[in-house]
Amino acid sequence: MPSNKMWEAFYDKGNELNIVPYTEVFSFLAKNCGHNSKGKKLLEIGCGAGNNLMFAKWAFGFNIYGIDQSKAVIELVRKRFQKKNLSYEVLEQGNMDDLKFENEFFDVVVDRAAIQHNTFLDAKRIVSEVYRVLKYGGLFYSSLSSDCHPLFNNHLGDGNYHEDRIGMWHFFSKSEILDLFSCFEIIQWYHTTRLDLPDNKITNGGYHLEMKKNYRYQEVMDVYF
Repeated sequence: MPSNKMWEAFYDKGNELNIVPYTEVFSFLAKNCGHNSKGKKLLEIGCGAGNNLMFAKWAFGFNIYGIDQSKAVIELVRKRFQKKNLSYEVLEQGNMDDLKFENEFFDVVVDRAAIQHNTFLDAKRIVSEVYRVLKYGGLFYSSLSSDCHPLFNNHLGDGNYHEDRIGMWHFFSKSEILDLFSCFEIIQWYHTTRLDLPDNKITNGGYHLEMKKNYRYQEVMDVYF
């Protein structure tokens, strides 16, 4: 996984300090959760500056949990919540592949382009942890860069790419997506690209998945492991 120092340096430079939720996360929560979410538990892994979490609390009333590798950005998120008089349960520095929560604890887990900053093997470990902490019937949203992304042409092999600013980055193929999320029911799966005009240049490409956990963690462990 990327080092804590790398993410500290990233946020110290003022990167990714968004204040509004990402469109796809907004749509996922509005469509699948609605206004019956008060008191339900939502975890965002790699929560960054907390824009999705603040919206989930303000608009839907979720009990909020967030982890990120950067201690600096977690402090920023806490201050943002306090400034808006919004409450949270847990906002802390942590690793996505070692979640400090009980089995089947969360109703919803959100990954907005955090898992993709790992090798495929590490991504599988993270998804296993998400599955473990998600309740039976719980929902999971994940967005990941695809092999249609223009940076994929500069990959290191096995779908991995490295840049000093963000460290490891994996570009997923369709077959890898099916492998990575094999334990989940995929409710919706779509792909987006960003085309910058007037040059007609593709600058982004990624998958978006809305999923559901249909089997209890121990049942899957017994069958697959």
